[in-house]
Amino acid sequence: MRQTVAMALTGVDTANLDSYNEAVTQEPRIKELRDKMAIEFQPHWAHSLAEMAIQLDDGTTIEVTHDSGIPWADLEKQRQAIETKFDSLVTPLLGPAGARRLHDAIERIDSLDDVGELVRASAKN
Repeated sequence: MRQTVAMALTGVDTANLDSYNEAVTQEPRIKELRDKMAIEFQPHWAHSLAEMAIQLDDGTTIEVTHDSGIPWADLEKQRQAIETKFDSLVTPLLGPAGARRLHDAIERIDSLDDVGELVRASAKN
């Protein structure tokens, strides 16, 4: 998790599976950031809730809290963000046609005859 946070803070696309490689883990700025942070799990928090505090060199602390379980005010913008992430993660694994097939099955999940259709759409051809 520290690696992913360090990557995000330095502008690395964490939705791209190709970003997770040895060269990125050894990049000096990322290593320095990763080694400066601590992650503490809060036992009674929702799994979708996160809080981050960053202390700057001048002593200033910047804090932010985010709950990914709360829908965005602009649901269409949220849908586009989710679909973009889906495409970036699934297309390298299933190819463009496979990603479309799985996306279409997910869109029809409430009307599928059985879960097997979703499983088949998830398989690499």
